[in-house]
Amino acid sequence: MIKAVALMAALSASFAALHTAPSDASALNAKCLLVIDGVTRLDDRCSFTSHGETDSFSDERLLVVCPDGRPVQTSDCFGYQMRVARNGVYGFLQREGSAARLCWNTGNMRNAQACFDGLIQKGDCWQSIASRSLGRGTMHKLKFCAWDD
Repeated sequence: MIKAVALMAALSASFAALHTAPSDASALNAKCLLVIDGVTRLDDRCSFTSHGETDSFSDERLLVVCPDGRPVQTSDCFGYQMRVARNGVYGFLQREGSAARLCWNTGNMRNAQACFDGLIQKGDCWQSIASRSLGRGTMHKLKFCAWDD
């Protein structure tokens, strides 16, 4: 459990650094779909990468800036000073055997903090009729899919 929490924290921090400025369209290499409780959160081209048992996805729209208004890559500021200037969706799917955990940034956060356990693979999608929200214990219906663009 500690290893999973540490991995989520590290991935979340790296996504905040990677997905904080506009990118060119060539980074959008897939089509992603994220639906939570019947609400479509992402249904568009996305950046999708796979590293071992962890997949990451982003719509490349999130912009995080420092107090001077410049993107965090071109300005020095501390994490507590950063703010979201433009919403965007990103997250990761961590596969653990035949199940997976999905974490995402709820579309307006710097970190992928909303996490759900118990997703199973069905074709190009990972889904669950009743996925437990970590930390809250509430159940949710999720579906995440990624296809080559």
